[in-house]
Amino acid sequence: MKPGLDAKNESQNENYEEFFEKVFSLENDPNRHNYTQTEIDEIFEKVLRIVEEKNLYDDFSLVCQLEHSFQLFGDFKYNQNTESITDKAYRALLKFANKYPNAAHQFENLFGQNHTVQPRVLLDAISEIYWNPDYDSNFKGSLVYSLQYILSFGGENYIEDIVKKLDFNDRENYIKIASFLELIKQVSNLGADQDYSEGRILDVISSALESKLDEKKEVIY
Repeated sequence: MKPGLDAKNESQNENYEEFFEKVFSLENDPNRHNYTQTEIDEIFEKVLRIVEEKNLYDDFSLVCQLEHSFQLFGDFKYNQNTESITDKAYRALLKFANKYPNAAHQFENLFGQNHTVQPRVLLDAISEIYWNPDYDSNFKGSLVYSLQYILSFGGENYIEDIVKKLDFNDRENYIKIASFLELIKQVSNLGADQDYSEGRILDVISSALESKLDEKKEVIY
């Protein structure tokens, strides 16, 4: 982990502003995408904790600056086996959302409407929370809104991963598949009420379902 960003250092005299300055410096860290999920979990949980405990979540400028530190700047090339710092930070955000609800809500509004989290990571993270009864319904509603926004603009990038979520051969996960379908239904219904969607979400969902049907036909024949 980068020197100075030891999130486990919980000194009573800790200066959170100094810690935030080190978080801001992540933007220029050439190794930032090599941080493990565990390291990002520790850093981001500390960010959420400080923002929550010190009631900083209404400081929109500060939250934007912190979120920006974990964003992409054309410095990452995706492939099937890699994840960026943004992917890991988004997963950490949702992991600790129940623990720090006010801070998490503000960060989710920013992360959730960008197109910088890999579709697979975003869909997996949201669907895991959507079926989990332990999560606040208002936070789930925020995730649904973010997902409908994303699918309205650039939703074609999500078709392949939506199809993968509909693995009807995986009988052990039928409940999760059913929950994911309900999530897609809620996203579609919300999109129908938004003028900017203009049927785009239905096009994305229809394309995904058609791809799944074509996939099943190939198996049959």
